Amino acid sequence: MKQEVEIEPLTKATTDGKVYTRRTEVEQQLRELLPLARDILTERLKETDYEKPGYVKSECVAYLIRHSRRLGDDEALSDLAETITKRINHTIDRHISFVSPNRKQECHDEIITKIILPLVDLQTNSSDYAQINFGRWVKYHILDVVERYFSVSDKESRTDSLTSTEDDAEEEVPAESEEFRVSGLRPEEYSVFITDALNELSENERKTYLMRYRWEWEIENKNPAIPTISRHFGVTPRTINNWLNSAERKLSEWRNQRGS
Repeated sequence: MKQEVEIEPLTKATTDGKVYTRRTEVEQQLRELLPLARDILTERLKETDYEKPGYVKSECVAYLIRHSRRLGDDEALSDLAETITKRINHTIDRHISFVSPNRKQECHDEIITKIILPLVDLQTNSSDYAQINFGRWVKYHILDVVERYFSVSDKESRTDSLTSTEDDAEEEVPAESEEFRVSGLRPEEYSVFITDALNELSENERKTYLMRYRWEWEIENKNPAIPTISRHFGVTPRTINNWLNSAERKLSEWRNQRGS
């Protein structure tokens, strides 16, 4: 008879007292992965195509990091941390495209630390949500760091970006720049947009705009476990929509003034 695999339960609860639970497919994959020999698991972790059946879900990697920590298996812990870091590097780079070039590495490293430390700290359950929706959890931590790197008073950041060479500016354009809600924004306008146009906005408008259209946060959600913009600011969804409308109006005016 096949022995049941024991999986550590999540312990963090929502504000209404409901304990977090993993998705069924995450639990199923964990039961499949935990009995595997080290070399087989290592090979599974090399798969980078999430559509392939052998791909290890990032939520499972988050669990395995904590599992290895509990066992004191430093080698496995190191391999798993490297796997998760490789997976999120591109996501981080996309989301810090507006950060001054001489601060990008600092910002990137701070985000990595912000993500890895809670996963290996067994004294806290603050990373439980990473086993529910890892992508959303990562975006939450990215925002928590990058909002300190983009300020209207950060003259050094703006000067570095505006004085970069044309080639450098093109390299800074992320593939998903069309996500921004400025109709007809051309790729070559992007570096100016992030250093000039966004500075036309108030701090709340800028952060709200980036959270909604860059990091794809929801304005509101009935599930208290899901981070939302209104919950982040502690205001009503109506206030958030007012900020967004004001931001879009100012950004449209910015484009009109440039004769686009």
